[in-house]
Amino acid sequence: MAKLKTLRGLPFNLAHSYFSTLNYYLKGYMSDWIVNASYEKGINYLEIDLINDSVTPKELQIVPLVPQTHARKMISHYLLSNGFDKDFINEAKFEIQIKENRVIICNCVIKTVNDNIFRSKGYVEQSYIEFSVIKKESIKTNSTFLNWLKTIFLNN
Repeated sequence: MAKLKTLRGLPFNLAHSYFSTLNYYLKGYMSDWIVNASYEKGINYLEIDLINDSVTPKELQIVPLVPQTHARKMISHYLLSNGFDKDFINEAKFEIQIKENRVIICNCVIKTVNDNIFRSKGYVEQSYIEFSVIKKESIKTNSTFLNWLKTIFLNN
């Protein structure tokens, strides 16, 4: 029989894994992507659903932030190795606050099929790399390109 107390460490482990230096995407780490995207959109709170691979608010649902299948695989492996059914957890999400000084505080919440809830301590991460998430240059280039196409096809 699997013991529920073995699940106590899972929320913190998920947060630690998501924000680790192994989770780098193109320009920066996950904390950098979250802070930069949040600052650009004027958002100071977001939720990342690890089971359904989604981000709320939708303005922040960009490829680097969506956990894809890595988190689900990690949860399934953790559950199976501790004697639980792989579907024992039906909800896992990060609740992330973005502070003014490029610091994020992440609380991971896990809910089981028996309605047991496990919360992590606040996982604090500092963002260091600043970059633009939305490339304004490419938007400008695209609009110029579209205008050029319009003049070619609409003026004939």
